[in-house]
Amino acid sequence: MNLLKLEMMNATERIAEALQMRGLFIEVKDDFIILSDENTQEDITKTKQLISSLGIPTFWLDNQFQVLVNRSPIVTMKKIMNAPGREFPVQIEGYHFQWRSFAQ
Repeated sequence: MNLLKLEMMNATERIAEALQMRGLFIEVKDDFIILSDENTQEDITKTKQLISSLGIPTFWLDNQFQVLVNRSPIVTMKKIMNAPGREFPVQIEGYHFQWRSFAQ
């Protein structure tokens, strides 16, 4: 993303971009950010808590919300992207470290 495009974004676009870069599945329709069904209920709850803790004025309707301001600072995007998340454990077996199984 180039700097000019980032500067021209409104608050909804900036927050949607930050949530998408964080790994959430979202859609933007008619000024609403929709958290799609691929997100878990825990993800949606944590997203609500995060946005509320940052003091972003929003209107929530089930799994979608509308940002109630026109502008949002870039620092808010960084706070959304860098907020601590939950661990996602992945089990790795011993054979995963061998080159042959990786190449095949």
